[in-house]
Amino acid sequence: MTEILEIPPLLVKSGGKTINLTFKNDILSIAEKNIPSRNILEVELKNSSSNKFNNSVSVEIKALIPYSGGKKLRLTNFIFEAITAEQVASWVELVRNVAYKNSKPNKHLKFVINPVSGKGRSKRIFYKEIKPIFDAASCTYDITCTDHANHANELMITLDLKKYDAIVCIGGDGTMYEVINGILSREDAMDVKIPLGIIPTGSGNALNISLHGDDRGFDIAHSALTVIKGVPMEIDMCSVTQGDKRFFSFLTQSYGAVADCDLGTENMRWMGDIRFTIGVVQAILAGRRYSCEVAVKFVEKNKELIKDSYKKGYPVTTTKIIDNNSDQDNDKNNNDRSIMNNVYGTVNDPIPEDWEILNDDLYLFFCGKTPWVGKGFLIFPCALPSDGLMDLVIMKRDTISKTKFINILKYTSTGAHINFNEVEYYKIKAFRLTPKNRQDGYIGIDGERIPFEPFQVEILPRLITLLSVDGNYCHANI
Repeated sequence: MTEILEIPPLLVKSGGKTINLTFKNDILSIAEKNIPSRNILEVELKNSSSNKFNNSVSVEIKALIPYSGGKKLRLTNFIFEAITAEQVASWVELVRNVAYKNSKPNKHLKFVINPVSGKGRSKRIFYKEIKPIFDAASCTYDITCTDHANHANELMITLDLKKYDAIVCIGGDGTMYEVINGILSREDAMDVKIPLGIIPTGSGNALNISLHGDDRGFDIAHSALTVIKGVPMEIDMCSVTQGDKRFFSFLTQSYGAVADCDLGTENMRWMGDIRFTIGVVQAILAGRRYSCEVAVKFVEKNKELIKDSYKKGYPVTTTKIIDNNSDQDNDKNNNDRSIMNNVYGTVNDPIPEDWEILNDDLYLFFCGKTPWVGKGFLIFPCALPSDGLMDLVIMKRDTISKTKFINILKYTSTGAHINFNEVEYYKIKAFRLTPKNRQDGYIGIDGERIPFEPFQVEILPRLITLLSVDGNYCHANI
């Protein structure tokens, strides 16, 4: 659709006064309020039987109005009396077309609500804060509340995905983890390119923070707007094998102090994000050892070159609108499941000859695909959604003191920790980790604990599509 930068002003009445509604440079101006076209949810004509003005036609505008410096959004309805019915009909159509120039209007959605996510308030938040926004945008939807572990996974395996324009998780990263693994378990996984959205009601919300940044990562309205007006963004998946099992990771794989602080502090969830910092400090001061053998398929070891590649690879520009009901060919190779095959085999196969083997006692082994792994934790500042690579951070016991390690953690809020010589930062395609010298401990995959056994991970490009703000993760200013 051709972008319209300026639309003729519309003369309307409001509160007995005559005012102009102006639309210029993608901004709708109503009195002293300037509303970006992206924030306009609906523009409608109302006849005399359905509006407060007698024997007249009115125009109703529903929008998310920025306040608090744009960090927050408030759902607001405006109703104006039209002076010229013929002019207002044309104006409404033009404004609505611009408001949805890069996205499909009137989406039909599948909401998957995890009622126990976060503090167990997801269902209440949905009906009080989330549902009114989607109603204002004239979306239709079906709702499923999960009632047992792995319910979202099971639902995705059997759901008719072609009925929906997007699947929307109302929960945290764990809900998205189940949805993704359910979709990729389907026989037609490569046939239906269903976009996924998330509205954060969990405790960590790393994916949503990566999409919106620290300031907006927990904001309901901004996240709902991303679902309604979102730009599709393809992301790589991490294929994980352990024993005879295979599953998919979209966030992180962790071993060492970070895994301990994440998985070993479940009893401190009431403390919020500070529990992660406390958990790491406890693990380091306790002198815990994290011996392991790691085999890695390295791609780039030079941190300066990695930074340069990030700057060149960001941003990715896309305005493609996904419509599951269209007859257009999609990019998933017509259900060619071969693109889901592991290139490097499984954890049970011999280690490839071109992998490097490290035998180390670590403080930290952290691999991932999203820049942020929690609020204030920009662990992988050079992570890109679909570069076909994983970002790996390693910190070794024999190269850093306890106090230096704890001090470096303070810099993870900005991503500046990678500038320390003691922090190894790599781009890789695959790895295998085998714990040593311990019978039990923590290994985390997307924040979920898996058995304390060898596991192998490799990247599979562009298997899942997310709804994003602009086709990118939030920019990391490195």
